[in-house]
Amino acid sequence: MQCPKIKVVELINGIVDAGAETIVKDFIVKLDKTMFETYLLCERECSKESANVRAIIQNGNEILSPYPLVSNSILNKLYRKILMLFRSSRENNVSKYIEEQIMRIQPDVIHVHMKMLHYLIPIIDKLNNTQIIYSCYSVPSRYFNETDCKEELLSGRILVQKGRIRFTAMHAEMKKEIDDIFNIKNTIILKNGLDLNKYAPLRNKKEFRRELDLPEDAFIIGHLGRFIYIKNHDFLVDVFYQTYIRNPNAYLLLIGEGSEREKIELKLHNYGLGNRYKILSHIDNLSPTYNAMDIFVFPSLFEGIPNACIEAQACGLRCVISSTITKDVFISEKAIPADLTDSPQKWAEIILDSSITGPYKSNISEFNIDSVMRIIEKMYNKKCSI
Repeated sequence: MQCPKIKVVELINGIVDAGAETIVKDFIVKLDKTMFETYLLCERECSKESANVRAIIQNGNEILSPYPLVSNSILNKLYRKILMLFRSSRENNVSKYIEEQIMRIQPDVIHVHMKMLHYLIPIIDKLNNTQIIYSCYSVPSRYFNETDCKEELLSGRILVQKGRIRFTAMHAEMKKEIDDIFNIKNTIILKNGLDLNKYAPLRNKKEFRRELDLPEDAFIIGHLGRFIYIKNHDFLVDVFYQTYIRNPNAYLLLIGEGSEREKIELKLHNYGLGNRYKILSHIDNLSPTYNAMDIFVFPSLFEGIPNACIEAQACGLRCVISSTITKDVFISEKAIPADLTDSPQKWAEIILDSSITGPYKSNISEFNIDSVMRIIEKMYNKKCSI
Protein backbone atom coordinates (compact mmCIF):
# COMPACT_ATOMS: atom_id res chain seq x y z
CA MET A 1 0.00 0.00 0.00
CA GLN A 2 1.29 3.45 -0.93
CA CYS A 3 2.00 5.74 2.01
CA PRO A 4 0.29 9.15 2.11
CA LYS A 5 2.54 12.11 1.44
CA ILE A 6 4.39 13.47 4.44
CA LYS A 7 3.47 17.10 5.12
CA VAL A 8 6.51 19.25 5.92
CA VAL A 9 6.43 22.90 7.01
CA GLU A 10 9.70 24.79 6.58
CA LEU A 11 9.34 27.60 9.16
CA ILE A 12 11.71 30.54 8.65
CA ASN A 13 11.64 34.29 9.21
CA GLY A 14 11.85 35.07 5.48
CA ILE A 15 13.57 34.16 2.24
CA VAL A 16 16.42 36.31 0.96
CA ASP A 17 19.53 35.50 -1.07
CA ALA A 18 21.73 34.36 1.80
CA GLY A 19 23.32 31.13 3.00
CA ALA A 20 20.73 29.68 5.40
CA GLU A 21 17.86 30.73 3.16
CA THR A 22 19.53 29.10 0.17
CA ILE A 23 19.82 25.85 2.13
CA VAL A 24 16.10 25.97 2.93
CA LYS A 25 15.31 26.70 -0.71
CA ASP A 26 17.32 23.63 -1.72
CA PHE A 27 15.45 21.47 0.82
CA ILE A 28 12.16 22.54 -0.77
CA VAL A 29 13.29 22.18 -4.37
CA LYS A 30 15.16 18.88 -3.91
CA LEU A 31 12.66 16.96 -1.74
CA ASP A 32 11.05 13.98 -3.46
CA LYS A 33 7.63 15.30 -4.50
CA THR A 34 6.17 11.81 -4.65
CA MET A 35 6.82 11.41 -0.91
CA PHE A 36 6.65 14.92 0.54
CA GLU A 37 4.22 17.83 0.43
CA THR A 38 6.18 20.93 1.43
CA TYR A 39 4.98 24.30 2.72
CA LEU A 40 7.18 27.38 3.24
CA LEU A 41 5.88 29.50 6.13
CA CYS A 42 7.46 32.92 6.85
CA GLU A 43 6.90 35.71 9.34
CA ARG A 44 8.19 38.45 7.01
CA GLU A 45 7.46 39.71 3.54
CA CYS A 46 9.67 38.26 0.79
CA SER A 47 11.07 40.07 -2.23
CA LYS A 48 10.09 39.20 -5.79
CA GLU A 49 13.67 40.05 -6.83
CA SER A 50 15.21 37.28 -4.72
CA ALA A 51 16.72 34.44 -6.75
CA ASN A 52 15.70 32.02 -3.97
CA VAL A 53 12.10 33.25 -4.03
CA ARG A 54 11.99 32.81 -7.81
CA ALA A 55 13.33 29.25 -7.53
CA ILE A 56 10.74 28.29 -4.91
CA ILE A 57 7.86 29.69 -6.95
CA GLN A 58 9.14 28.06 -10.14
CA ASN A 59 9.20 24.76 -8.24
CA GLY A 60 5.44 25.12 -7.72
CA ASN A 61 5.57 26.02 -4.01
CA GLU A 62 3.53 28.78 -2.45
CA ILE A 63 5.21 31.13 0.02
CA LEU A 64 2.88 31.47 3.01
CA SER A 65 3.30 34.83 4.73
CA PRO A 66 0.97 37.35 6.38
CA TYR A 67 2.36 39.87 3.86
CA PRO A 68 2.33 39.88 0.06
CA LEU A 69 5.44 39.49 -2.05
CA VAL A 70 7.16 42.85 -2.38
CA SER A 71 9.75 44.44 -4.65
CA ASN A 72 12.77 46.53 -3.71
CA SER A 73 11.17 49.69 -5.04
CA ILE A 74 11.15 52.91 -3.01
CA LEU A 75 7.38 52.52 -2.53
CA ASN A 76 7.80 49.07 -0.97
CA LYS A 77 10.64 50.23 1.25
CA LEU A 78 8.27 52.94 2.53
CA TYR A 79 5.58 50.29 3.04
CA ARG A 80 7.95 48.24 5.19
CA LYS A 81 8.88 51.28 7.31
CA ILE A 82 5.19 51.95 7.93
CA LEU A 83 4.72 48.33 9.03
CA MET A 84 7.50 48.76 11.58
CA LEU A 85 5.64 51.71 13.16
CA PHE A 86 2.92 49.26 14.13
CA ARG A 87 5.32 46.57 15.28
CA SER A 88 3.36 45.36 18.34
CA SER A 89 0.13 44.92 16.41
CA ARG A 90 2.07 43.37 13.55
CA GLU A 91 3.71 40.76 15.79
CA ASN A 92 0.33 39.71 17.19
CA ASN A 93 -1.06 39.33 13.67
CA VAL A 94 2.00 37.33 12.57
CA SER A 95 1.71 34.94 15.53
CA LYS A 96 -1.96 34.38 14.82
CA TYR A 97 -1.30 33.81 11.11
CA ILE A 98 1.48 31.27 11.73
CA GLU A 99 -0.57 29.37 14.29
CA GLU A 100 -3.59 29.28 11.96
CA GLN A 101 -1.52 28.02 9.01
CA ILE A 102 0.11 25.27 11.05
CA MET A 103 -3.21 24.10 12.46
CA ARG A 104 -4.74 24.16 8.97
CA ILE A 105 -1.91 22.13 7.43
CA GLN A 106 -1.54 19.67 10.35
CA PRO A 107 2.06 18.90 9.36
CA ASP A 108 3.89 15.69 10.11
CA VAL A 109 7.14 17.67 10.39
CA ILE A 110 7.96 21.27 11.24
CA HIS A 111 11.55 22.13 10.33
CA VAL A 112 12.45 25.37 12.10
CA HIS A 113 15.17 27.74 10.91
CA MET A 114 16.46 30.96 12.53
CA LYS A 115 14.63 32.55 15.52
CA MET A 116 11.20 30.96 15.06
CA LEU A 117 10.77 28.41 17.86
CA HIS A 118 8.68 30.73 20.02
CA TYR A 119 5.80 30.53 17.56
CA LEU A 120 5.33 26.84 18.38
CA ILE A 121 4.96 27.09 22.15
CA PRO A 122 1.27 28.17 22.25
CA ILE A 123 0.21 25.28 19.99
CA ILE A 124 2.74 22.51 20.67
CA ASP A 125 0.34 20.46 22.80
CA LYS A 126 -2.12 20.42 19.88
CA LEU A 127 0.52 18.95 17.58
CA ASN A 128 0.93 15.53 19.19
CA ASN A 129 1.86 13.75 15.97
CA THR A 130 4.22 16.44 14.64
CA GLN A 131 7.97 16.09 14.97
CA ILE A 132 9.98 19.30 15.40
CA ILE A 133 13.46 19.71 13.92
CA TYR A 134 15.60 22.80 14.47
CA SER A 135 18.63 23.52 12.26
CA CYS A 136 21.34 25.90 13.44
CA TYR A 137 23.35 27.81 10.82
CA SER A 138 25.57 30.07 12.90
CA VAL A 139 27.10 30.30 16.36
CA PRO A 140 24.33 28.83 18.59
CA SER A 141 24.67 31.57 21.21
CA ARG A 142 23.59 34.02 18.51
CA TYR A 143 20.13 32.39 18.58
CA PHE A 144 19.93 31.15 22.17
CA ASN A 145 21.07 33.45 24.98
CA GLU A 146 19.82 35.21 28.11
CA THR A 147 19.87 38.72 26.60
CA ASP A 148 18.42 39.42 23.16
CA CYS A 149 17.31 35.81 22.43
CA LYS A 150 15.88 34.77 25.78
CA GLU A 151 12.46 33.87 24.30
CA GLU A 152 14.08 31.47 21.83
CA LEU A 153 16.22 29.96 24.58
CA LEU A 154 13.20 29.36 26.81
CA SER A 155 11.19 27.97 23.87
CA GLY A 156 13.99 25.53 23.07
CA ARG A 157 14.18 24.42 26.70
CA ILE A 158 10.41 23.83 26.85
CA LEU A 159 10.50 21.72 23.69
CA VAL A 160 13.48 19.74 25.01
CA GLN A 161 11.71 19.10 28.33
CA LYS A 162 8.66 17.85 26.44
CA GLY A 163 10.84 15.61 24.29
CA ARG A 164 9.48 17.28 21.16
CA ILE A 165 12.56 18.61 19.34
CA ARG A 166 15.70 17.39 17.58
CA PHE A 167 18.56 19.79 16.75
CA THR A 168 20.97 19.71 13.82
CA ALA A 169 24.38 21.40 13.69
CA MET A 170 26.80 22.04 10.84
CA HIS A 171 29.93 20.73 12.54
CA ALA A 172 31.23 19.13 15.75
CA GLU A 173 31.96 22.41 17.59
CA MET A 174 28.44 23.64 16.91
CA LYS A 175 26.97 20.31 18.04
CA LYS A 176 28.84 20.53 21.35
CA GLU A 177 27.61 24.08 21.98
CA ILE A 178 23.97 23.14 21.29
CA ASP A 179 24.28 20.02 23.46
CA ASP A 180 25.73 22.15 26.28
CA ILE A 181 23.06 24.88 26.00
CA PHE A 182 20.18 22.40 26.24
CA ASN A 183 21.90 19.68 28.29
CA ILE A 184 21.36 17.07 25.57
CA LYS A 185 23.59 14.67 23.65
CA ASN A 186 21.62 13.88 20.51
CA THR A 187 22.25 16.85 18.20
CA ILE A 188 22.80 15.60 14.64
CA ILE A 189 25.64 16.92 12.45
CA LEU A 190 24.19 17.91 9.09
CA LYS A 191 26.49 19.54 6.53
CA ASN A 192 25.37 22.19 4.06
CA GLY A 193 24.02 20.56 0.94
CA LEU A 194 25.37 22.06 -2.27
CA ASP A 195 24.75 21.09 -5.87
CA LEU A 196 28.43 20.59 -6.64
CA ASN A 197 27.65 20.00 -10.33
CA LYS A 198 26.91 23.73 -10.59
CA TYR A 199 30.31 24.79 -9.27
CA ALA A 200 33.51 24.01 -11.14
CA PRO A 201 36.55 25.87 -12.50
CA LEU A 202 35.69 27.34 -15.91
CA ARG A 203 38.12 28.76 -18.44
CA ASN A 204 36.07 31.63 -19.84
CA LYS A 205 37.16 34.26 -17.27
CA LYS A 206 37.26 37.19 -19.72
CA GLU A 207 33.95 36.21 -21.27
CA PHE A 208 32.27 36.11 -17.85
CA ARG A 209 33.78 39.50 -17.03
CA ARG A 210 32.37 40.98 -20.22
CA GLU A 211 28.93 39.58 -19.40
CA LEU A 212 29.09 41.10 -15.90
CA ASP A 213 30.52 44.41 -17.19
CA LEU A 214 33.75 43.95 -15.22
CA PRO A 215 37.22 45.11 -16.32
CA GLU A 216 38.74 42.23 -18.26
CA ASP A 217 42.36 42.69 -17.14
CA ALA A 218 41.80 43.65 -13.49
CA PHE A 219 42.86 41.66 -10.44
CA ILE A 220 39.35 40.94 -9.13
CA ILE A 221 38.81 40.34 -5.42
CA GLY A 222 35.40 38.79 -4.81
CA HIS A 223 33.10 38.50 -1.81
CA LEU A 224 29.59 37.10 -1.42
CA GLY A 225 27.47 37.91 1.62
CA ARG A 226 24.70 40.11 2.92
CA PHE A 227 25.66 43.64 3.92
CA ILE A 228 25.30 43.03 7.66
CA TYR A 229 27.63 43.48 10.61
CA ILE A 230 28.83 39.88 10.96
CA LYS A 231 30.09 39.77 7.36
CA ASN A 232 32.65 42.47 8.27
CA HIS A 233 32.49 44.47 5.03
CA ASP A 234 34.03 47.42 6.86
CA PHE A 235 37.27 45.49 7.36
CA LEU A 236 37.00 44.06 3.84
CA VAL A 237 37.08 47.58 2.38
CA ASP A 238 40.19 48.39 4.44
CA VAL A 239 41.81 45.22 3.10
CA PHE A 240 40.85 46.11 -0.44
CA TYR A 241 42.28 49.62 -0.05
CA GLN A 242 45.61 48.21 1.15
CA THR A 243 45.57 45.75 -1.77
CA TYR A 244 44.86 48.57 -4.22
CA ILE A 245 47.80 50.59 -2.86
CA ARG A 246 50.07 47.64 -3.63
CA ASN A 247 48.35 46.73 -6.91
CA PRO A 248 46.42 49.60 -8.61
CA ASN A 249 44.90 46.99 -10.94
CA ALA A 250 42.85 45.60 -8.04
CA TYR A 251 39.05 45.65 -8.35
CA LEU A 252 36.41 44.65 -5.78
CA LEU A 253 33.34 42.59 -6.71
CA LEU A 254 30.68 42.40 -3.99
CA ILE A 255 27.60 40.17 -4.26
CA GLY A 256 24.70 40.78 -1.90
CA GLU A 257 22.17 43.16 -0.42
CA GLY A 258 21.60 44.40 3.10
CA SER A 259 21.20 47.24 5.56
CA GLU A 260 24.89 48.30 5.53
CA ARG A 261 25.25 48.61 1.76
CA GLU A 262 25.05 52.43 1.65
CA LYS A 263 27.56 52.75 4.49
CA ILE A 264 30.05 50.45 2.72
CA GLU A 265 29.65 52.26 -0.61
CA LEU A 266 30.28 55.58 1.13
CA LYS A 267 33.49 54.19 2.66
CA LEU A 268 34.68 53.00 -0.76
CA HIS A 269 34.06 56.47 -2.21
CA ASN A 270 35.82 58.14 0.73
CA TYR A 271 38.88 56.00 -0.08
CA GLY A 272 38.69 57.26 -3.67
CA LEU A 273 37.68 53.81 -4.94
CA GLY A 274 34.36 54.79 -6.52
CA ASN A 275 35.37 53.38 -9.90
CA ARG A 276 37.13 50.28 -8.53
CA TYR A 277 34.18 48.21 -7.36
CA LYS A 278 30.85 46.73 -8.47
CA ILE A 279 27.92 45.32 -6.49
CA LEU A 280 25.69 42.56 -7.87
CA SER A 281 22.65 40.88 -6.31
CA HIS A 282 19.85 38.35 -6.88
CA ILE A 283 21.97 36.10 -9.13
CA ASP A 284 20.43 32.78 -10.21
CA ASN A 285 23.65 31.09 -11.36
CA LEU A 286 26.67 32.03 -9.26
CA SER A 287 29.29 29.82 -10.93
CA PRO A 288 30.18 32.27 -13.75
CA THR A 289 30.42 35.06 -11.16
CA TYR A 290 32.89 33.09 -9.03
CA ASN A 291 34.84 32.22 -12.16
CA ALA A 292 35.14 35.91 -13.02
CA MET A 293 37.16 36.41 -9.81
CA ASP A 294 40.90 35.99 -9.19
CA ILE A 295 40.55 35.47 -5.44
CA PHE A 296 37.73 35.18 -2.89
CA VAL A 297 38.02 37.01 0.45
CA PHE A 298 35.74 36.30 3.41
CA PRO A 299 36.54 38.13 6.69
CA SER A 300 33.37 37.29 8.67
CA LEU A 301 33.38 37.78 12.43
CA PHE A 302 31.64 34.41 12.93
CA GLU A 303 29.72 31.87 10.83
CA GLY A 304 28.44 28.31 10.73
CA ILE A 305 29.76 26.84 7.50
CA PRO A 306 29.20 29.56 4.89
CA ASN A 307 28.01 28.23 1.53
CA ALA A 308 29.96 30.90 -0.34
CA CYS A 309 33.33 29.60 0.88
CA ILE A 310 32.55 26.04 -0.22
CA GLU A 311 31.21 27.23 -3.59
CA ALA A 312 34.27 29.40 -4.22
CA GLN A 313 36.62 26.49 -3.46
CA ALA A 314 34.57 24.19 -5.71
CA CYS A 315 35.21 26.73 -8.49
CA GLY A 316 38.95 26.40 -7.88
CA LEU A 317 39.44 29.86 -6.39
CA ARG A 318 42.19 30.80 -3.99
CA CYS A 319 40.38 31.95 -0.82
CA VAL A 320 41.41 34.02 2.19
CA ILE A 321 38.98 33.26 5.03
CA SER A 322 38.89 34.52 8.62
CA SER A 323 40.25 31.96 11.07
CA THR A 324 37.29 32.59 13.39
CA ILE A 325 35.31 30.20 11.14
CA THR A 326 35.48 26.44 11.80
CA LYS A 327 38.29 24.57 10.07
CA ASP A 328 35.57 22.43 8.39
CA VAL A 329 35.19 25.25 5.85
CA PHE A 330 38.77 24.84 4.57
CA ILE A 331 38.50 22.20 1.84
CA SER A 332 41.69 22.74 -0.14
CA GLU A 333 45.19 24.14 0.29
CA LYS A 334 44.00 27.13 -1.74
CA ALA A 335 41.90 28.15 1.30
CA ILE A 336 44.07 30.21 3.63
CA PRO A 337 42.98 31.10 7.19
CA ALA A 338 43.77 34.69 8.18
CA ASP A 339 43.55 36.24 11.63
CA LEU A 340 41.13 39.15 12.12
CA THR A 341 43.55 40.62 14.67
CA ASP A 342 46.07 41.06 11.86
CA SER A 343 46.16 44.37 10.03
CA PRO A 344 44.49 45.03 6.65
CA GLN A 345 48.05 45.40 5.33
CA LYS A 346 48.84 41.81 6.38
CA TRP A 347 45.66 40.55 4.69
CA ALA A 348 46.62 42.43 1.51
CA GLU A 349 50.05 40.77 1.53
CA ILE A 350 48.42 37.32 1.81
CA ILE A 351 46.04 38.15 -1.04
CA LEU A 352 48.86 39.23 -3.35
CA ASP A 353 51.32 36.46 -2.48
CA SER A 354 50.11 33.44 -4.45
CA SER A 355 52.80 31.23 -2.91
CA ILE A 356 50.99 31.23 0.44
CA THR A 357 48.82 28.14 0.91
CA GLY A 358 46.55 26.81 3.65
CA PRO A 359 47.21 23.93 6.07
CA TYR A 360 43.97 22.00 5.54
CA LYS A 361 42.63 19.57 2.98
CA SER A 362 39.40 17.55 3.10
CA ASN A 363 36.77 15.95 0.89
CA ILE A 364 34.33 18.38 -0.68
CA SER A 365 31.95 15.50 -1.48
CA GLU A 366 30.77 15.72 2.17
CA PHE A 367 28.74 18.72 1.01
CA ASN A 368 27.06 16.96 -1.91
CA ILE A 369 23.36 17.90 -1.93
CA ASP A 370 22.24 14.37 -2.83
CA SER A 371 23.89 12.86 0.25
CA VAL A 372 22.48 15.59 2.50
CA MET A 373 18.97 15.19 1.06
CA ARG A 374 19.01 11.46 1.83
CA ILE A 375 19.64 12.32 5.48
CA ILE A 376 16.93 15.02 5.46
CA GLU A 377 14.36 12.72 3.89
CA LYS A 378 15.17 10.00 6.42
CA MET A 379 14.69 12.51 9.26
CA TYR A 380 11.38 13.69 7.83
CA ASN A 381 10.06 10.21 7.14
CA LYS A 382 8.46 8.50 10.12
CA LYS A 383 5.50 6.95 8.29
CA CYS A 384 7.39 4.70 5.90
CA SER A 385 10.91 3.39 5.76
CA ILE A 386 13.09 4.92 3.03
